[in-house]
Amino acid sequence: MNKPSFVEGFLPQGEANAVSTAELVAVTGYRSARELQKEIERERAAGALILSRSGDGGGYFMPSEGEAGKREIAVYVQTLRARAVNTLRTLKTARAALAELDGQEEIEVI
Repeated sequence: MNKPSFVEGFLPQGEANAVSTAELVAVTGYRSARELQKEIERERAAGALILSRSGDGGGYFMPSEGEAGKREIAVYVQTLRARAVNTLRTLKTARAALAELDGQEEIEVI
C-alpha cells in the first residue's frame, strides 16, 4: 500500500466519521477551505481515494473496510456521476446559447 497523502493521513475510515471542511482546515493548517479543497483535488488526481459527502454531517473520509466501504464508494461514484450529468446538461445549454449568438447551428457534443 502506498504512503498516505497529506490530507488522507488526517481522515478516519467510514462515512459516519466524516471530518468537516472547517475541522480539516484547522488540523491541517491550510489557510482556507479553497486551499484545502485544491489539495484534496491534487491528492485524488494522484490516486488517493478520499470520499466525501455533502449536506448535514458532511465531510471527508476514507472508505470503511469490506462491504460497508464498497457501499460508501458506490454512493460516492453515483454522486459524482449525477454531478457530471448535470454539468454536461448545463454545458449543452450554454453551448447552444453561444451557437445561437454566433448565428451557428447547435452542435450536439456529449
